[in-house]
Amino acid sequence: MFFIKKITYLVIIFSLIILSQNPTEASSVLFSDNFNDNNFNDWVVERNSQWGNSTQKCQNNGHDAEWEIQDQKLGISINNSPPCVTEIIPTTFKLPNTNYFEYSFDWFFSGSTSMDRNVIFNWVDTNNWYDLKIFEDSIVIQKVVDGESVYLPSSSGNYAFSPNNTYNFTIKVSDGLINVKVNGDEVILLEDSSPFSNGETTIGLQASVGSSNSSESYFDNIIVKSVDADLPVPLFKQTDPTWGNEEYGLRTTSSPDFASIAELGCAMTSAAMIMNYHGITQMPDGSPVNPSTLNTWLKGNNGYAGKYIIFPVIGRLTQQISSVYGTPKLEYNRVGGSSWDPARDQITAHNPAVMQVQGHFLVAKGNRDSGDLGINDPFYSFETLMPHTALPVISTRTFTPSYTDLSAISVHAYAPATIQLFKDGELDDQAQNYSEALLNQTTGEEETSMSVIEHMKPPSGEYAVAATTSEGLTPVELYITTMTVDGQTVQEVIEGYTNPEGELLLSFSFDSSQPSEIKRASSWSSLTNDLSVLYDQDKIQKKSIVRGLSHYITAVSTMSLSKQLQHAPIIRYIINHFSDQIDPTALLYLNQELDAIANNLE
Repeated sequence: MFFIKKITYLVIIFSLIILSQNPTEASSVLFSDNFNDNNFNDWVVERNSQWGNSTQKCQNNGHDAEWEIQDQKLGISINNSPPCVTEIIPTTFKLPNTNYFEYSFDWFFSGSTSMDRNVIFNWVDTNNWYDLKIFEDSIVIQKVVDGESVYLPSSSGNYAFSPNNTYNFTIKVSDGLINVKVNGDEVILLEDSSPFSNGETTIGLQASVGSSNSSESYFDNIIVKSVDADLPVPLFKQTDPTWGNEEYGLRTTSSPDFASIAELGCAMTSAAMIMNYHGITQMPDGSPVNPSTLNTWLKGNNGYAGKYIIFPVIGRLTQQISSVYGTPKLEYNRVGGSSWDPARDQITAHNPAVMQVQGHFLVAKGNRDSGDLGINDPFYSFETLMPHTALPVISTRTFTPSYTDLSAISVHAYAPATIQLFKDGELDDQAQNYSEALLNQTTGEEETSMSVIEHMKPPSGEYAVAATTSEGLTPVELYITTMTVDGQTVQEVIEGYTNPEGELLLSFSFDSSQPSEIKRASSWSSLTNDLSVLYDQDKIQKKSIVRGLSHYITAVSTMSLSKQLQHAPIIRYIINHFSDQIDPTALLYLNQELDAIANNLE
């Protein structure tokens, strides 16, 4: 069965590598017209009037100037005309997002460069628009809001135009930045500023004359595309040779082998990207935040459950860094399920998110009009999420800037144990309970899986963790991590055996204002019950041993704490004295429980 599973993972990995070498994306073209059909039925003239007499049109040598198709280009010729302006816009097309689009076209300059030539790239109405104006070698962005001209710094540039030539223009608007290129050369880059107009927006073409009474412009190959509105998340690769060969996580009884960052460090590398995006670029000691420094810090600060990152602890680190540099604290949350909407919502709020696909983690950073998500993948070369659909989405992890509450309870248990969290004696139905399995990205082998419980911002109360196995006296490896409101962390690592009935219980009081004290729920009464069950399971051979120990333990349990502590070593001596009558694993378990009882008495 394991061999089949391994082969399946290897096939998936191979398929992903092939896809990453040939990524495909859905078209982002929103509108286009090349006028090869010799008509402009998809366009409407919005205005054609003289400044001094709005009832009269622009003129072309004594005739009304009209928009026309000439040589399969849309344009207009205005000659010997009084000052006037005319615009033509698409009949029905509206920009779905005025903050992210690209408008490209070919522009034919006939006759002379000493003419006013204009193109509209953001049109609401005759009193609200942006245009690009060309005169001789000068290029200027003009903005009009509510009929008033708005000055934009850095709104002009130059290009060496010559008449009777065609030039390719690209106007790109992305998150308030306006970038103009001519034949691929950048001529203007500016940041837009208020005031802004309201209303549905489209693109268009414009022509006007003033002191120069002639203008001729003809346009072809008009294309409007969506712009991928990706958040500027820096890309880290877990395979980067700077840190890729460093040991990842912690070696444990359940996961004793070396693993490198390149093999298993996708979740941690994704967290490093998220931190850098939020301006958290330095560790408390001043070193840069990257997969190497984050991995080292997590090792020394209760940030790993073996090879699995304990995500809420990232909040603790951001709190420490905030106290030094004033950067944001990040509150962590997990949303289970295959929906992409939690990541989309976070991106809309300018927060990248960590997404989990089967065995792998990556950063979602951009909403695409095609429905896809832009990503930073720490291992593969994918730039969007859709090629990852061979490994469906399992969960979304969010990290939200906050200065409030970092409190959390997090429990991890290596298989075969499963875990439950109880509050005040009842199952905690507000906690998330799920299974996690990492995939070694280089070999395709699956890491030993873990059961995980997370409860963010839990209420105060008495909590208990139950780790269960299908058989009694089974070794388990368990991590319980609690965090206070300000990020103080306590972690208890439990390596031992479940009781004869397959259960290990731990308890703690949780108060978000102070660290928790986590203890095994071991007592004299539970020990006498264990002795009875072990006898029933033929793991203690003589009934007299159980009967004598039970009477003695019951008597000790009624004594003062100091007396109980004095008698505990005697009980241990008696149990070990009969080691030849007790199953070796049962003997280890009984000594484990005596240690826990002594610890609880102190």
